[in-house]
Amino acid sequence: MGGSSSSPSPSSSPPTRPTPLPPSPPVKTMITVCIIDIDGRKAEKDINLEWVFSLWAKSLVNDYEVTGKNLSLKFNGLEITYNGNESKKLKTFGFSSRSDIYISHEQKGCSTISLIINDTFTGLLKTVQAKIYWTFKEFCEELERNHGIYGIISLQKDTVVRGRYISFGPSKNKTLRELEVKNLNEVYIVEHIQGGR
Repeated sequence: MGGSSSSPSPSSSPPTRPTPLPPSPPVKTMITVCIIDIDGRKAEKDINLEWVFSLWAKSLVNDYEVTGKNLSLKFNGLEITYNGNESKKLKTFGFSSRSDIYISHEQKGCSTISLIINDTFTGLLKTVQAKIYWTFKEFCEELERNHGIYGIISLQKDTVVRGRYISFGPSKNKTLRELEVKNLNEVYIVEHIQGGR
C-alpha cells in the first residue's frame, strides 16, 4: 500500500489521433440568374440547385404567378403555357429554348413523368422519362447527357459561374451551345451563393 506508483516512461506517448482532414469547401447550392428583357427590365431569381423537379414546377406557379386551369405565363418575353388536364406544353424556361416540352402523362403518386421534347432546331422528337424526385440539377444533367438539351443551370466542370456571361439570343459570348429565346432575352449567371455554413 505504501509503494510509490510508477510513472510512465519518457518513451511512451499518448495514442496519436489521425490528422483531421481540411474542411471541405461549402456546398454550392444556390445560383442567381439575372434576366434582362428587350425592354431593359431586369429580374433576378435565386434558384436552388437542390430543388426537386416537382418543386421547380411549383415555383413556376408560385414565384411567377402562373394561375388558372389553363396556365399561361408571360415573363420577360417568354410565354409558358400549362394545361392541367391535357398534354402540358412548356415553351422552355431554363433549358434549351429551341425545344418545346410536352408532359404527355402525369399520375398522382407516380415517381416519373414522361416528357416529349420537340427540338425545333433539329425537328426531332425526344422522349424523356423524368424522375420527379430528381434534383433540378440532375434533371438538367439528364437532358444534357442523354438528350442533347442544354440549359442555363446545368453546370459543367469547366463552367466559370461568377461573372460568366450566358446569352439567350443573338448577342455575343454564348458560353453553352447556341441558344435562342425568340431573340428576346439575355441571361446572365451573376453569382453563386455558397451554402452549408
